[in-house]
Amino acid sequence: MPGIFQGAHAGDSVTIPSLGRTVQVDEEGRFLFRSLPPGDFTIVARAGGRTLSREVSLPHEPAAIRAADLGVIPSLPAPAPVVAADAAAGSTWVVQLGAFRFLLGLGEAGNWPGAAKAVAEWFPVRERAFGMAIFNSGASVGAALCDIRPESPR
Repeated sequence: MPGIFQGAHAGDSVTIPSLGRTVQVDEEGRFLFRSLPPGDFTIVARAGGRTLSREVSLPHEPAAIRAADLGVIPSLPAPAPVVAADAAAGSTWVVQLGAFRFLLGLGEAGNWPGAAKAVAEWFPVRERAFGMAIFNSGASVGAALCDIRPESPR
């Protein structure tokens, strides 16, 4: 979740107390929280003796939050954060997935025959089965060790 803390200096903090998450703002007052769960949160910013806060509601579906502006001009009301299911962000990951799957396909086609040839050349006849077992188990071990996150309850 990106945002701007107007009037903040580099190193000032922005916190989501209920999650115990704190980030530092950059020299332009920008901050970013990544991988937030769905729900209602209060964002609290502290700088130079002042404290500002905004309520933000994150939906269950992928969303982008824009205009989480924590700067306050005394004579004007602060804008409310805009939370919307972002169609552009949704289509971006589909394009990225397709592009990276294509690149994977380019390299993967020659991988198995090349590995089988390498095992045949490098291992003695009596040890080739073990070499192929190590190579073939890579996909299974990789899948078992990958970061699998269960879907959050709705």
